[in-house]
Amino acid sequence: ATTDRARAEETLATGQLRLVEGFIRQASQSSNANAEVAKTLFEMLLPNRLKELAPKQADMVLVLDSASARYPWELLEDRWSQCSRPPAITACLLRQLKTPRFRPHPAHASEATAFIVGNPDLAGWASFADLPGARQEAQSVANLLNGKNYFAYSCIDEPADSILSGLHKKPWRILHLCGHGEHEFKLEEEPDKTVSGMVIGNNTFLTPGDVEQMRWVPELVFINCCHLGKTQGKTLGKTAAQGGFSQLAANLAVQFI
Repeated sequence: ATTDRARAEETLATGQLRLVEGFIRQASQSSNANAEVAKTLFEMLLPNRLKELAPKQADMVLVLDSASARYPWELLEDRWSQCSRPPAITACLLRQLKTPRFRPHPAHASEATAFIVGNPDLAGWASFADLPGARQEAQSVANLLNGKNYFAYSCIDEPADSILSGLHKKPWRILHLCGHGEHEFKLEEEPDKTVSGMVIGNNTFLTPGDVEQMRWVPELVFINCCHLGKTQGKTLGKTAAQGGFSQLAANLAVQFI
């Protein structure tokens, strides 16, 4: 859908989605930018109506369902654009999720507040390594926001109880999470059950259920954790090490939306 009309235009791309999944897996296995993959995905995913509009580099809002939301729309590049930069950088590209589940009257923070979680204390859990990059990221974000007249409250290298207490301490306008994330993780104590969310302690996760209990809804949530942007059900058997980052499942991002 484009923003120059009041209506939301719904179109259906009919490409071979199995091939699309293969291209996305290929791209996610490398930390290097792959412009050729981004340009090919542009042709495979976008309906022709949107391809016609893309060279104009106008602002665009994509209204997506849970199936189409799993694709990296923001990374797509137009091979025949007059500008060499991706549409998401040259203009404004936003996505909206179609969902029948929502909070009718969400309450928001009235003050400039931010809660930052970085590299939770997972001492004693050998499955997860220390994340110095997440620690540095959280510190940098807290320093930046405090310098911009925000009250930035950070939980860095803190245990799960401190994180959960901080989550409900104040109405937060900004929430920043960086650490380990897991999807459908089998608990050691209860192997028949799985849990999805941000790892915040030994066998402890920040889950969509915890998000649901937040009285105040943040205006901006930034999640930098493996697998936490997932929007689909079961994965297809790929682990993160095997390039399974593109297999998507319901999690924190959808709950916040």
